[in-house]
Amino acid sequence: MSYGDLARCRCGAPVSPPRDGRRFRCAACGQVFDLHWRTYGLKPVAKLETWSGRQPRKGEFEEHAVDWRYSSEDLERIRWGFVPYAMEERWFIGVEGDRLLVYRSWTGLLCYVAHLTPTGVSKVELLKDLKEPPDSLRIMIDRFLVGSS
Repeated sequence: MSYGDLARCRCGAPVSPPRDGRRFRCAACGQVFDLHWRTYGLKPVAKLETWSGRQPRKGEFEEHAVDWRYSSEDLERIRWGFVPYAMEERWFIGVEGDRLLVYRSWTGLLCYVAHLTPTGVSKVELLKDLKEPPDSLRIMIDRFLVGSS
């Protein structure tokens, strides 16, 4: 992924995209540039309390201990969450305290919970009905939240 010759945010402020293609925020307006910013536009930081679509926790979850390490900069990117703009972007992701909560965007069903630490992720909970391995959440975090490929 490349941001090309991007030099200014839509708000007019100068921006300095990272050379490695990771997500970044405009320092002036706080909007997030990510993988699909040219297609769908800039995204706000996800705020769970403002999203009316989320449902209460339902179903059984499996807990897995993990040791996923992230830099402090990437943990900040993770804390910005993810707001979907199109149906193809299937997830609404936000942070509540030290938990990263991943919801299906069109049903509001909580599917994944990642427990954040100062150095990364220590534990994940996955909805049993999904029958997904913990690494599926790692791929989602790396792709959508960090912006690494």
